[in-house]
Amino acid sequence: MNQRPSCDLCGLPVPNPPVTRSFSGKSFRFCCTGCRQVFRMISEMAGSTEPEDFRNTDLFKQCRALGIIPASPDPIGNEKVPRVPGVSEDLANETGTRLDHSLPLTLKLTDMWCPACAWLIETVLKNQPGIGSARCHFETDRLWVNYDPIMTSPKDIVSSIEKLGYQAVVPGEVEEKLHSRRMFIRLMICLVLTANIMMLSFSVYSGFFTDLSKESVWTIAWPMCLMACGVLVYGGQPIYRKAFSAFKSLALGMETLITMGAFTTFLYSLMNLVAGNIHLYFDTASMLITLTLLGKTLEKKVKGRVHGDMDAFYALQTGKARILSQAWPKGRYVYLDSVSEGDCVGVESDETVPVDGIIHQGTGLVDESMLTGEPRPVRKRPGDALTGGTRVLEGELQFTVTATGKASYLGRMIEIMEAGVRKKFSAEQYAERMLKWFVPAILLLALGTGLGGYFLGLTLDLAMIRAVTVMVIACPCALGIAIPLVRVAGISIAGKKGILVRNFEAFENVKSVDTFVFDKTGTVTLGSWDLIKIVPAAGYTESMLLQIALGLEKDSDHDIAFAIRKYAARNPVSQVELDSVNPYPGGVSGRFNGYEVKIGSAEFLEKEKLNTREDIPVPEWTPDVLYSNVYLGINGGIAGVMVFGDRLRKDAVSTLEKLKNEGYSLFMVSGDGQEITRNVGERLGISKASGGKLPEEKAVLIDTLREKGHQVVMVGDGMNDAPAMGKANVGMAMVNKSHLGRESADITLVHGRMETIHAFLTLGKKVRGKIRQNFWFSFLYNFISIPLAMSGVLTPLIAVTAMLASSLTVITNTLLLFRKQDSL
Repeated sequence: MNQRPSCDLCGLPVPNPPVTRSFSGKSFRFCCTGCRQVFRMISEMAGSTEPEDFRNTDLFKQCRALGIIPASPDPIGNEKVPRVPGVSEDLANETGTRLDHSLPLTLKLTDMWCPACAWLIETVLKNQPGIGSARCHFETDRLWVNYDPIMTSPKDIVSSIEKLGYQAVVPGEVEEKLHSRRMFIRLMICLVLTANIMMLSFSVYSGFFTDLSKESVWTIAWPMCLMACGVLVYGGQPIYRKAFSAFKSLALGMETLITMGAFTTFLYSLMNLVAGNIHLYFDTASMLITLTLLGKTLEKKVKGRVHGDMDAFYALQTGKARILSQAWPKGRYVYLDSVSEGDCVGVESDETVPVDGIIHQGTGLVDESMLTGEPRPVRKRPGDALTGGTRVLEGELQFTVTATGKASYLGRMIEIMEAGVRKKFSAEQYAERMLKWFVPAILLLALGTGLGGYFLGLTLDLAMIRAVTVMVIACPCALGIAIPLVRVAGISIAGKKGILVRNFEAFENVKSVDTFVFDKTGTVTLGSWDLIKIVPAAGYTESMLLQIALGLEKDSDHDIAFAIRKYAARNPVSQVELDSVNPYPGGVSGRFNGYEVKIGSAEFLEKEKLNTREDIPVPEWTPDVLYSNVYLGINGGIAGVMVFGDRLRKDAVSTLEKLKNEGYSLFMVSGDGQEITRNVGERLGISKASGGKLPEEKAVLIDTLREKGHQVVMVGDGMNDAPAMGKANVGMAMVNKSHLGRESADITLVHGRMETIHAFLTLGKKVRGKIRQNFWFSFLYNFISIPLAMSGVLTPLIAVTAMLASSLTVITNTLLLFRKQDSL
């Protein structure tokens, strides 16, 4: 059989007759008019009509990645789509196979009814070609996928999910609202039908006490049967789809139990109706479906509160930005994926800043509360940084883009939070292993209950009712969401407080901590070495000394030189040219107007044998400033002092005092000298302060403490302290915006407030308490309810109500975390 010719663009088989078009005198065949149009555009932009010339270009690969060009069943082996900058590799390393040219995809799912749904979606997707990894999270209704755009596409992934009975949309899309509306309409119809069935059932039940003719039973029962059919066929549709998909994938869940219970009671009632028997349970079958829909509707609403705070971070991401250019001086709106670093963007009052940038024109009042936790608006001026997700309250600003997408501050925050949600910890993995065998065990138990009761003398209908009750009451949902739901709540609450959780195990590990080790610079201090004041000697002026210092440090990349230039930007002076500028250890020397000038430490100037002056005033030290003096010498004498300083964080003293009062041991380590480290330690009440330590030596200290039996939290800057954090039980990083995402820590504190350390300890205690409460409630519920169902004490109606109440109890208990979050 001859193979059909393939499309000259995508490689798919062409129809008969094919779509053709001539370019540069050569005829080409295409599978569709779309490929023909795309071929024309790519060939014009690539400057060639030969497919071999442009199939390896980035333009062609991006068209594949975006789904503009369909993926060929026989993909070109050498094609690779460039990685998207800023995309974390954590997801790809979690599950599945790493694809060098993979692209990430995040989807929000609907219609997931229990944790088994997430497992089913993961299992099916990971077995599909082109899927490198898949991670589905039930509590946040989110799916993270790494896929090969050459072999598959987002459309194919969504289609595969929909075939399983679920809906997938990009987070925040309107389709989710439409789905919620459809679900509500389905519930209302089922409620009306079930209410009428229950009303007619009372008439049938009266037959147990009065004589009803066969004709009367038929007259009442057949309408009940027809309405029950409506409930089961229409109302139970989403339940059956999931049950069938779960059965095919051998991942039985709650839907399997509900489906079997509802159909068993319906078919048994139908047989009794045909036989003229009064034992009818159409109401039970209908109530199983209706109460399940009701419970899941309520559960979805309550769950929305749990991860609503996380969705608030997604809502901060705007979809478009107003680009300013010479061609468009008033700006034109473009999608964010078209915005690049260096572009000029404009924002006005009541607009959300779309990307990170530096203001170059305009002033305004900006609300940064969602990202920083500070309720007071901040006045922004040219030269100040703007962060994507903040809101302009007044003014008009123009700024130069410095970061977009996942590379932006907000993007990195969201990525860290998502990574924390994705990663499961040991207790949760144990619960999932239990769930794998839970439903099959319950089905066997229900079958044994029914058969055992029948052979022990129960009537068929009583034996059947007991079996159905066991199936319905033993829902795995409460156990499945007991731990993960608290995890999502804890991470979202922490995020609002400026605490980004990379590793949820930190909530568990922090319970046994007895020791805190703090880095100094950038942790207990602000880490910004600034020139605070210039103190001139008699006969000299501040501006003259600043001019000389600028000339000496013009080409230096030292922290002191940077601080001098920063000070000069706030206090402008004219530039002066110096001759013979030479750097030395501890200082710099040069010549100005024929005089020798020097800048450096006291040791450097003493070595240079400059005369000292005792009449140079130096400001008094204040408790929150760490001073260091740099001296200026002119013509053999001291001409002035430049006072540099790093400030303690304003809440450092109170936070450390609180930790000390609660019994924690406090240590401080720093790469700075021993004397300044000891002085800082004394101001903070830390007696065990050690300076001059390299990162590796800090890690050795952590090892030593742990060998002595201490449980240690290391608090540092997240980069230089990475070795020590890796050795500690819990690593906390106090980082600034520019470093966010590059730190190595379990916990990242982004608001720059040390009080969030204590807030995390308090939140960790509450989170651990909720996990224990939910887990034990779920265990005791099943331990008590299943024997009661087997003994016949409970009916199916009571069972389904108890089952739904158990899930709602776990969710409501988790919601209590939000009640006192402001007190953290």
